[in-house]
Amino acid sequence: MIMERIYTIPLRKAFRKPRTKRGPVAIRLIRSFLARHMKIDEEKIKIGSTLNESIWARGISRPPRRVKVNAVLDEGGILKVELVGHKYKEFKAVKKAEKEGMKEKLMKRLGAKAIKKQEEEKLVEGKKSEEEKQIVEVSEKAGKKDTEETKPAIKEGPAESEKGETKLDTTAKEPLLKEKPNEELPKQEDKIN
Repeated sequence: MIMERIYTIPLRKAFRKPRTKRGPVAIRLIRSFLARHMKIDEEKIKIGSTLNESIWARGISRPPRRVKVNAVLDEGGILKVELVGHKYKEFKAVKKAEKEGMKEKLMKRLGAKAIKKQEEEKLVEGKKSEEEKQIVEVSEKAGKKDTEETKPAIKEGPAESEKGETKLDTTAKEPLLKEKPNEELPKQEDKIN
């Protein structure tokens, strides 16, 4: 311990800010006040957990008007700040818990039976995929790779519908001939034999 001092830090400037920013501004005011009076960088100032809790005790919009603190400068050049009457306890921010997805929430609701049922379904699906692999291996061994059974049926020509009507191929390379409106088509005479 190189130096120890007690300060009363005014935080009234925090109340000039909007309600939702007063708590963080109060913390910044404490850091800037101590940096100015103790002649140290703001990065080397560590705020204790009790001081932090007292700032945030009434929420973000109502920090205290003033705070009485005990500032202790260590040999390493780090300033530790805590409320008067309390020992310095290091403040560590709690990490936020990861948000659960919809699947995890449903699993919590359904319970152990649903989890067990899903595991059984996975096993059944795994057996089915193994059976399919065995069928493919057997067909390969038999030499039925390129037989008619495995190839899809390909029909040439226009496709026929159920009623027997033929559909035109719209992907033809040649453009369709258009009729000219002014010209009359020659009439064909019926020949009777």
